[in-house]
Amino acid sequence: MGSLSSNCCSSTNCLLRRSVSVVGSRLVWTTPKTHQVRSVPVPPALMRHVEEQCRGKGPEELVFTSPRGGPLRLNNWRRRVFDPAVERAGLVDLTPHDLRHTAASLAIASGANVKAVQQMRGHTSAAMTLDVYAGVFPDDLDAVGRSLDALVPAQGVPQMCHNGSSEALGLLAIDPGKGL
Repeated sequence: MGSLSSNCCSSTNCLLRRSVSVVGSRLVWTTPKTHQVRSVPVPPALMRHVEEQCRGKGPEELVFTSPRGGPLRLNNWRRRVFDPAVERAGLVDLTPHDLRHTAASLAIASGANVKAVQQMRGHTSAAMTLDVYAGVFPDDLDAVGRSLDALVPAQGVPQMCHNGSSEALGLLAIDPGKGL
């Protein structure tokens, strides 16, 4: 589970600098996934709530804490806070990890670049991000055509090669008999 300290947020994102896991009954602090600090975007409408949580806290204090001020322990938080909220909302079988996928899906639906989603998720490569979220990236070829059309100048596209003429192919150093 990632942790935020009170000095790690701007108006539109938070830096995830460290992570805490429960091993046995001990808390183990490490670097986040991929062992790098990462920036997580937060909509400004939600950021004001994060800012409220930071008020009055020192730079190394945790933003979200247990009732006693320590780090949140996932199992306790789920049982006491998350699962009852899911039930009150009338949802079934929702997990905190599902919210991670929802955040990525919403970012993709809003037009986020795959590299931005990669960074947000802490994935080591864009290929991994595409493998995990391929089903939510738009697959609308008509939209691609419309986007490309917007790039065509009003006077049209200059003709580079017409009907495979040998003169044009010669300029490109392509042998018409052998193809590419």
